[in-house]
Amino acid sequence: MSDTDDSAEPDSPRPANPFDDELSGKSPGSPTPPPYVASEMPRPGQETVVGTGDTSRVVRRHRPPDPQVKGKKRRITLVAAVTTLLFVTLLGGLVYAGYELSLRITGGSADEITDEEAPGYVAPLRASPVDLFVVTDDEGAFSTALLVAPNPAGVGGTVVPLPGELAFAAHEERPAVYLQDLFRDQGLEAVQERLGLSLGFRVSSAETVPAEAVAEMAQGEPVVINNIDNVIEADEAGNEVLRYRSGELSLAPEELTDFLGLKGVGEPTPNQALRSQSVWEELLARNQGGDLSGLPAGPVSETSESQGFGSAMTALLGGEYHFDQLPYEQLTIPEGYVVAWTPSADGLSTFVVRVVQMPETPAPGVRQPTVLLNGTKESSLLTPSAQKIVASGASVVLVGNADSFDVEVTEVTYSTAAAAPQAEAIAAEFGVSAAEADDLPEGVSIRVILGSDAATSESSGGEG
Repeated sequence: MSDTDDSAEPDSPRPANPFDDELSGKSPGSPTPPPYVASEMPRPGQETVVGTGDTSRVVRRHRPPDPQVKGKKRRITLVAAVTTLLFVTLLGGLVYAGYELSLRITGGSADEITDEEAPGYVAPLRASPVDLFVVTDDEGAFSTALLVAPNPAGVGGTVVPLPGELAFAAHEERPAVYLQDLFRDQGLEAVQERLGLSLGFRVSSAETVPAEAVAEMAQGEPVVINNIDNVIEADEAGNEVLRYRSGELSLAPEELTDFLGLKGVGEPTPNQALRSQSVWEELLARNQGGDLSGLPAGPVSETSESQGFGSAMTALLGGEYHFDQLPYEQLTIPEGYVVAWTPSADGLSTFVVRVVQMPETPAPGVRQPTVLLNGTKESSLLTPSAQKIVASGASVVLVGNADSFDVEVTEVTYSTAAAAPQAEAIAAEFGVSAAEADDLPEGVSIRVILGSDAATSESSGGEG
């Protein structure tokens, strides 16, 4: 995707998610591709027919036999036969070596199970995509941001406004910083990475949205919202001036990014996020059913997988969508003299399950990779069980069936000490204890095998 074309499709489509059908209320199923039909080509020695209708004729080429040519052909045929035999032998060795290598890479086996209903079937799980759009003002500075989590069906989804005064707590060698300052000082890629670390899931793509794109969404008409509170601004002399009064407020298209980027004196960051939501609610409602793929586009991050802001908004408006808000808590930065607002650690677990559903770890070790296996014949257990795993801080990367469907008690095992805390949190969700094991599949550090006790817990509405 180019930096200027937000209507292009992603270079590589995301693979199927085994949970998508269940989450969207559809019956699982895999479409069968049509069989390949080769075009009919003349075979060696086949007569070629030229012309049409009654004028068609068969064209044959005749040449008198040459004894010397026959001898040369025999010698060439013999050499070709020997060369072909050697090539086939070498190719067979290479194919076998490649096959063995592929087994080590993918964890496959000679008797790989492909029946989704059979014991032992396991498949990779596609993580839920999450797109970040940073809106800039007329001068290219940060105004506001949106986090968009598309629905599994590809249309509709969840929109989360992100104000510039959102603070990121210190993380390892990274100091605490505001979202808008991080964008100004380090750019889009840094925001994409830091936001993922702060929220606990990988942000799939990041893209800037120029002010003119927001103005075009207004369609040349003022945007009327209900402003939740007075917005006070300090002038150059330090005097407080009323900038926007509470109540019904009419905003011209060209002043939208200014309103979205303004942090009022003493205004809590959650209030700024709510002001932003009121504007986006009106803009999206105004463009319902429209094609926004032609909106102006800004630069994207190098790892961006987004289809572009305009196309993303078109897809969002093509289905059911709603707004959500980050859970906030106060944070003192730096050195204890500034009170800021940051994502609440206690509220993020339910936020991620509600908005993202199947998150991908933003960095190695943040979310422990987990395989979820069903040891019962109750397929409806998979989604609520996966949600428990996500709420416990881990991520589901493989899903499938246990070696049998007669498991009575849910088993939670882990392979590394680093995975122990998340494994124990998962086990607590199912009312069991976690144990260490050394037979987990390659690429995962936690294994959950659902037993019939999980089915009993879900039917009774308990936590296990």
